Amino acid sequence: MTALLAGRVVTLIRETVFSKLVAETYGRPYRFQQQDDCQHGQNTVHLFDVPHPEGGWESVEEFRACFADGTPTVQEWANTPIGEYEHPWQAELHWEREFYPPFEAVIDDLYARGLIAVGSYGLHIWW
Repeated sequence: MTALLAGRVVTLIRETVFSKLVAETYGRPYRFQQQDDCQHGQNTVHLFDVPHPEGGWESVEEFRACFADGTPTVQEWANTPIGEYEHPWQAELHWEREFYPPFEAVIDDLYARGLIAVGSYGLHIWW
């Protein structure tokens, strides 16, 4: 008898659609693909679950450590003035590549706001 192939069912979301939702929700430039020195390669999928793992993201040592390194919380990020830049692209680069909250914190906040439902997701990154 052949074994049944089983897998995880996920809702696939374009990264650009997700990033637009975040940018519109918080009124800040946001682009997941640009974060972490653009480590998310072209045509990749970033998997995550909602709600967060048992115990919360705050219980994960790596997650807590990022705040000690100066990474803003969602609230700090959302309340920081965008600032003045000589060119609009400078603001986008700064906010998309250098100043953003942890992805998991954004997911938690979107879930708390009712903007993302319980489930397994994959962000399709294509650039």
